[in-house]
Amino acid sequence: MKILFNNLKAQNDPLKPAFLAKVEALLEKGDYILGGEVNEFEERFARFVGAKYAVGVSSGTDAVRLAIESVIEADNTLIITQANTFIATVIAANQASCKAQICLVDIDDYYQMDMDDLESRLEEASVEYRDIIVIPVSMYGHTFDKRRLQELKNKYNFKVIEDSSQAHGSKFFDGKYSGSFGDVSAFSLYPGKNLGGIGDGGVLTTNSEEAKNKLLALRNYGSVIKYEHPVIGYNNRLDTIQAAFLNEKIKVIHQYNDTRANIAKIYHNEIKHKDIVNFQNADYCQKNTYHIYPIRTDNRQKLIDYLSDKQIETGIHYPIPIEQTGAFEIMFAGFNNKKTRDFSQKLVSLPIHPFMTEQEASYVVEAINSF
Repeated sequence: MKILFNNLKAQNDPLKPAFLAKVEALLEKGDYILGGEVNEFEERFARFVGAKYAVGVSSGTDAVRLAIESVIEADNTLIITQANTFIATVIAANQASCKAQICLVDIDDYYQMDMDDLESRLEEASVEYRDIIVIPVSMYGHTFDKRRLQELKNKYNFKVIEDSSQAHGSKFFDGKYSGSFGDVSAFSLYPGKNLGGIGDGGVLTTNSEEAKNKLLALRNYGSVIKYEHPVIGYNNRLDTIQAAFLNEKIKVIHQYNDTRANIAKIYHNEIKHKDIVNFQNADYCQKNTYHIYPIRTDNRQKLIDYLSDKQIETGIHYPIPIEQTGAFEIMFAGFNNKKTRDFSQKLVSLPIHPFMTEQEASYVVEAINSF
């Protein structure tokens, strides 16, 4: 039995007839740039998240960068994010402001931003920096500790940009959706995401009309009214054809997430190997959408090879911490986020997707338990 890590074809095939009909209509109308499908997707996604506004953009990386540019107020700014995120979060922060300082904090046992470490950084930074932006990343579909972050926000008066690229449909402890808390929140719509397109794409959410208007201009050469450019912007628009596909995909996102949760439940209840640390949910996360299902072991490569021999595909998210990558090793030379470094050498991502069967999940469990 071959177990795929993900199966995009199976996820997208049911959407093909409706999408192809939309492509035909799009070709007839010539509605290619910021067309009606984009407006429809933005309205749908804002309702899905529970935010007032959504703005479609060209990628998740661009979403994070534009989010920062929409709220940053001073050159003397500190941007804080977590050390175990995908490198795109830090690239976006670096691109958004070459004058801002970037700080990486460690993670807790649930792979989310360590709020104690964050508080210690905020204590040091609050005197030195005029502006602080915190970017918590809801890793693997599990939300960060919103309650604690709100307490720190009240105390230190910083801005929050959620990187919700792995958390479409995830819920905080209070039942609110990921992407509804930040001053601005960023999502990737990369094909492999829970809500993924058929190419690159991203979307931002906010409850601020001012931020929304800035984002609309920033994504379109600094312009909302044609040939009027009050600010410098970019060509970061969401393609209409991507929006057309996403308008079909969003109709099944809850169904797809529920299937992921069912597979995760089998893993959670049935993986019993004494040398495996299973994925746990913190009480600050009401709903995990399991974009990734990670486990930890001191024998990672042996386990990966063993599962591969049994035709089970796996992944690693992520094997090299940002502070140790060649692109940023000088910038972050003084950082040593111990849990991030330790976990990066032990994590294995198991197969999980909406068309995985319970039989396939049980086969994975049996293989792991016999390792």
